[in-house]
Amino acid sequence: MTTVDETTAPVATDGSTVVNLLESAYRAIRRSCPELPDVVMITGSGAEAFSLKWGHFGRDRWAEAQREGRVAEMFIGGECLAMGAEHTLCTLLHESAHALACVREIEDTSRQHRYHNGRFRKLAEELGLVWSGTEPDGSHGYSAMTLADDASERHKLALIDLTEACRFYLDSPLLALLRPPDGTGADGDGDDPPTGPTGGDGTTTGRKPRGTGGGRRERCHCQCEPPRTIYVASSVLDAAPITCGACDEPFNEAPA
Repeated sequence: MTTVDETTAPVATDGSTVVNLLESAYRAIRRSCPELPDVVMITGSGAEAFSLKWGHFGRDRWAEAQREGRVAEMFIGGECLAMGAEHTLCTLLHESAHALACVREIEDTSRQHRYHNGRFRKLAEELGLVWSGTEPDGSHGYSAMTLADDASERHKLALIDLTEACRFYLDSPLLALLRPPDGTGADGDGDDPPTGPTGGDGTTTGRKPRGTGGGRRERCHCQCEPPRTIYVASSVLDAAPITCGACDEPFNEAPA
């Protein structure tokens, strides 16, 4: 594991250096929130059938032969690095919020982890993200959060590492649809996050539309104990949140 000085970072010229820099950035975030867990950091292609996955967090993914227990996994897509250091920091903080939810045993998502609820928003705000809209997205909730005004200063050491990591990135034709209008992002000169839908664990663009299946309705429940259940068309569910008047939480698609 590479030890990174507080003012300089190794230049990314190969995959192992990229992972070391991502690990160093996560360590810097953990110093501001020691409650965050150990993770195995990995990278690679985030390309999926209809989208690019920026990142994900998975609990108990890795086992060590000589020790009991398991270690979580944090993935940052190689294509994410092409979007620049600030966007990659957003993704790292997003996945760190999921990690914090895991430690605190908080249910922060639903609908097969697509919908990010108000509990996720609070955790993400604790780490330095902010919700710029007025209402959550109907499909993905509070997933697409951005850096708070003070986050760049708060996480400046992580940004040093990520600036170097982003010099080496995985190219994809889909990136042409996501980069800012001036085409920058990979070299640190244009780090604005992309526009467009963001959901799941940091997945963006090209999401296959959900069909209604000829009137097919989704079974949804709220957070009441016991939960209240409703059946609603997929198109209606995606249009805007349907909030329960009792628990003040949105009705979410029940797990299969």
